[in-house]
Amino acid sequence: MSEEKYIPSKSDQEVIRQIAKMRKRKANLVSNFRGNLIPSYVSNKTELIKYVLIKYRNDTPISNGEFVFDLRCTRFGAVIHDLRHKEDWDIATVQGKEQGHFLFYLVSKPDDEVTDSQLRLV
Repeated sequence: MSEEKYIPSKSDQEVIRQIAKMRKRKANLVSNFRGNLIPSYVSNKTELIKYVLIKYRNDTPISNGEFVFDLRCTRFGAVIHDLRHKEDWDIATVQGKEQGHFLFYLVSKPDDEVTDSQLRLV
C-alpha cells in the first residue's frame, strides 16, 4: 500500500498563505496586559493601543514604560498622535513623578455617549 502525498490546490495554497500571514502578524502582539487576556480580534498594534486605552480608561493610566515594555509598542506616540488628530480622541498626557515618566489615559472619543471630561489626579 503506497501513501499518496496531498498536494494543495491553488485556493488551498492561498488560504495557507493567509493563515501564515495572520500568524506572523499576530506573533508581534502580546497576549495579555495587566493580567487580562487581549481579545483575538486585536490584530495590530494600533488596535492594541486603542483596546487598552478604552479598557483601562477608568483604571490606572497607562505609562510610557507599559506601552514600550509590556505592550511592545515602541512607536506608541505616533499612534496616540493619529488618534488625537485624525480620529479626534481626547487622550490626556500627565507627567509622572520621575523625569521622563508619562501617563496616558483616554478622556473621550467621538462615539462616546456620556462624556466625563474631568481629569483625574494620579
